[in-house]
Amino acid sequence: GGENWEVSLDFHFPGEIGDIYFLDSENGWATCHTVLGDWFLLVTNDGGDSWNSYNTPYSLSTNPSIYFINETTGWTIGDNMILKSTNGGIEWTAMNSVTNLNFFDLCFSDESNGWAVGKLDTPVLGWPGSDNIIVHTDDGGNSWSSENGGYHDVGIYTLQSIAFIDSLQGWVLGHNNENRNGI
Repeated sequence: GGENWEVSLDFHFPGEIGDIYFLDSENGWATCHTVLGDWFLLVTNDGGDSWNSYNTPYSLSTNPSIYFINETTGWTIGDNMILKSTNGGIEWTAMNSVTNLNFFDLCFSDESNGWAVGKLDTPVLGWPGSDNIIVHTDDGGNSWSSENGGYHDVGIYTLQSIAFIDSLQGWVLGHNNENRNGI
């Protein structure tokens, strides 16, 4: 896989595509963010041959990450917000609003267990890297709690991405402004 590439959708709008997620070879979602802070979702059910666009009532200042556990149930995140869809991304419900967190990525290992990584608006210990936070849900995103007290001081790294293969084993990716990266 990956030897040959082709554009499946070419369109113009004032903004950018933020994240893409495919559940299988047919079902995929892409988040799009306008320069005005609004976002919409592109959905395909035919492997990218055609895409439908759905506006949302939420306005986020960053391109939200997106993750679906099946064809109907998925989550997306952005600044201070975690949203859930139970109809394939057509409609979204705010599951969590945390005023001092900026989320970057999320993943789920099953319909109940999920994690999101982000940072606090203000570092706890006063230096870069002390503001990292990982939150976890075990009820499908209805409630979220911080892992290990929440704050993860990993030195100079900002935690940016997260992946879990089951409810016990996962990884986070971090980076900094000195061209250093860590997993």
